[in-house]
Amino acid sequence: VTPAWRVSGIYPGMPVDVYRTAYTPEVDLDSPEITWKTVRPEGDGLIDLRKHVDERPGFLAYGTAEFELDEATPLVFRFGSNDWGTIFLDGKQVFEYAEGSGRVAEPDQDCFVMNVAKGRHIVTIKCGDLGGSAWWYFFRISDMKGEAVEGLRWITE
Repeated sequence: VTPAWRVSGIYPGMPVDVYRTAYTPEVDLDSPEITWKTVRPEGDGLIDLRKHVDERPGFLAYGTAEFELDEATPLVFRFGSNDWGTIFLDGKQVFEYAEGSGRVAEPDQDCFVMNVAKGRHIVTIKCGDLGGSAWWYFFRISDMKGEAVEGLRWITE
């Protein structure tokens, strides 16, 4: 089952100090100020922001998805962003790549382990584009072997 991602944008995104501004989706995901669009990831967890949000370069967008765990377990977060990217879990920043002049996104570019409690969780991605022809991110969650996590269910609505 693939997650239903909600994406929102565009927000000012350059330079890095503007990228690090906390826009409404970082503060209140349910704010009526936010316009969300539901999208499904393509292969390897790809969310194409040029396709789903806007084709203009130099901005940022947010994506959010929910999952539920049957029991507490270590999870491997697998991420790649074009260009800058930040991951929040339940409203707390757990990862950021905002270096240099950006990068080309690849699946599993950044992998890190987190112990996550039983229950429902919200992952939010902030992805900033510095220009060029691509603007997207990859995101998936696996077990320590890179396989699907037993007892993890993506909320699909």
